[in-house]
Amino acid sequence: MSASIEHMNDHRTRFNRSVFLSFLLVCYDLIAIHIGYFVPLWARFDFVFSRIPGKYLDLYLHTCTVYAIATVLVFWLFRLYKSVLRFASYSELLRILQASILTSVVYAICLHAFIGRMPVSYYLWGGLLQLVLVAGVRFSYRFFMLLRASHKQNDESAGRVMLIGAGSAGQVILRDISTTQVTNDNVVCIIDDDQEKWNRYLDNVPIVGGREDILANVEKYHVNKI
Repeated sequence: MSASIEHMNDHRTRFNRSVFLSFLLVCYDLIAIHIGYFVPLWARFDFVFSRIPGKYLDLYLHTCTVYAIATVLVFWLFRLYKSVLRFASYSELLRILQASILTSVVYAICLHAFIGRMPVSYYLWGGLLQLVLVAGVRFSYRFFMLLRASHKQNDESAGRVMLIGAGSAGQVILRDISTTQVTNDNVVCIIDDDQEKWNRYLDNVPIVGGREDILANVEKYHVNKI
């Protein structure tokens, strides 16, 4: 009974952490979008705020917040707040690219056609900066976790793991072991029967041979977990 309660509490904690992370991402995106579109406008007038014509500043102030909120809703539809950031990959980048292009193009068309005209650089650089800022924070988290994994590799007290299989499932397991905070284990080598993968690397971990090489590499890499 106590184990079940503990499991429920752990599940609730993880859920609350996930919700909180999504909330932080939403807040960050709202700020990033405002910054992304203000900087090109500011730069257009030599980074002197007083030089920005009032009509441009008014258009920015009256439209950017509405645009930012609408963009966050689109990002939600593209599942950008439900991704596991430590596994951020091409799929996430593609969805960020699609959502950012869609929202920035619609914003430019609506603003230019129905509300008022802004400098061309506002649309082009604003959309680009939005993309960079939104993608950057998501992939910087993975970069941080990779740095943490690199630190684990230099930790002599870490468990030394041999991973069996260098396919897509093996890659997921490798990244999970490398980035998790639950265990201090470190994958030191990988076994795979596909000879084309031998002497290559998967996320900086060597693929050392097939199943017949397991015992030799257990000794070579001082493996204590498989």
